[in-house]
Amino acid sequence: MAQLTNILLRRRELTFREREALAGYAFILPTYLGFLIFILLPLLAAAGISLTKFDILGSGTKFIGLANYAKMLTDVRLRTVYMNTVVFTVFAVTFNTVVGLVLAVLLNQRLPTLMRNIYRSVFFLLLEPTRCSLGSMA
Repeated sequence: MAQLTNILLRRRELTFREREALAGYAFILPTYLGFLIFILLPLLAAAGISLTKFDILGSGTKFIGLANYAKMLTDVRLRTVYMNTVVFTVFAVTFNTVVGLVLAVLLNQRLPTLMRNIYRSVFFLLLEPTRCSLGSMA
């Protein structure tokens, strides 16, 4: 009986491959937990709430299924909302890309030393209020 107990209690040595796999899982565990807690669970909760008539000040919730989505798709303001989003996105992306490209080209041009130093100073001084405000928060 003592031999059987010793055999059952003896721990098996892990192979190199098993130790490597265990270390890999240990390294990715925080990422998966963060994804689960901060992305997946809120997404599922929002999907569940979207299928209910939720009254935060009233009596509570009532399951209504896809009625919220049907109401949204028949709303006349939906097309306006989508068009505003598309127009804003197109102009914001285009403007930021063009301005960034122009500034990058200007920063890399061969200019007289004094002019280049003034231009770079003015350009980077515009970033200082952000740094100061962030520094005062810390």
